[in-house]
Amino acid sequence: MAGGGHRSTLKQKNKSHNHGKHRSKRNLKREAHGKVNVKQLTKEKKIKDFLRQEALKKRVEGRDGALNDRRGAASTPPRLVLLISLHASVDTVAAVELLKEADLSSDVNTSEQLNIHVSAGKLKKRICITNPEYGNLQAMLDAAKVADIFLFLVGESGMDRYGKHCLASVIGQGVPAHMFVSQGLANLSKKRLTDAKKKIDKQIDKSFPGEKARTLDSWQDAQVLWRQITNLAEKPIHFRDGRPYLLSEKIEFEANPAVDPESLENPELGTLKLSGYLRGHELNVNQLVHLPGWGDFQMAQIDQMDDPYPLVVKGNKDRRQKKDGLTDDQEMEEATSRAFRLAIATNPESLQSEVVPDEMDQEQTWPTAEELGENKPEKVKALKGVSDYQSNWILDLDDGDNARSSLDLA
Repeated sequence: MAGGGHRSTLKQKNKSHNHGKHRSKRNLKREAHGKVNVKQLTKEKKIKDFLRQEALKKRVEGRDGALNDRRGAASTPPRLVLLISLHASVDTVAAVELLKEADLSSDVNTSEQLNIHVSAGKLKKRICITNPEYGNLQAMLDAAKVADIFLFLVGESGMDRYGKHCLASVIGQGVPAHMFVSQGLANLSKKRLTDAKKKIDKQIDKSFPGEKARTLDSWQDAQVLWRQITNLAEKPIHFRDGRPYLLSEKIEFEANPAVDPESLENPELGTLKLSGYLRGHELNVNQLVHLPGWGDFQMAQIDQMDDPYPLVVKGNKDRRQKKDGLTDDQEMEEATSRAFRLAIATNPESLQSEVVPDEMDQEQTWPTAEELGENKPEKVKALKGVSDYQSNWILDLDDGDNARSSLDLA
């Protein structure tokens, strides 16, 4: 027999909260039966929609910016690849030639500062390769300040002592993206190849755990390396990304005219013209620029030019040549002629970065013996029966009636 539910005769009734004579928020909500003011409801909905749209807009802009930086869009500068030799036996020239041959239809140009620009239309990527001299640590560290990708080249015996020192110095500055490449392993036997790879990976694992070295001995290896380099994700370097920086592609110095009086006194003064890709933060024409090894300087103006090394996608180059009939040299001249002035310095920042100390600030001159002799203490007349301590509180007495009245009071 199923048991029925037991209904208690005694019902527990909790005492309601004594909220005074006013109505509580809960009572107001209960009386409203879920109804909300129309104006308030629409206003809250508009604010929520606006915040949602702003968050979506920021998310889309950040994602598109990251993808453009990785893909190398037309408006972004080419990826700067720094070749660092970690062993004396590494042939960096051969490595550069293999990277050039990764795409036979690519356009290869060399700037005045020996920066190699490779625009691969087939791969739809472009990079800029800089190769500092082996043994010049200062040049390598200066190039590492602006490089996007570090390509460390090791030999069949791994890294030497100088290479380890270079690697530690670069890590101290910050590495946004890196890749290790071994060279000269194709001619080794199978046993020696295995031992060489283990030795190289063991040396790399001390600085970058889990990192493996790629091989670069043929154009097939270079083509695979090309795709890996252009698709690497860069880590942010905060001290660098917060300010603008530029690697010069062309340098030109224009001396001041002889009519200028400053040029007669200092004939070395003039205007330095730098051309290159601006990276990092936006640049203001009124702010100072720093040249490593020379100091801070003011800018006169900023000019914008067409890209001298554009990315030409496969198939567009022939049509453009047929339409315009221009060669590479004519394109460079046309790009130079299309330069226009972007900004002129109107209120440049002062070059004075430190306060000039005043040598006489808070200077105290001691009195001479003659001045000390002239300023003798004056004797003050004291009243009879008054101590020295009490006399200091009494004002100087004048001759006349005031003196007599004070004596009478005493």
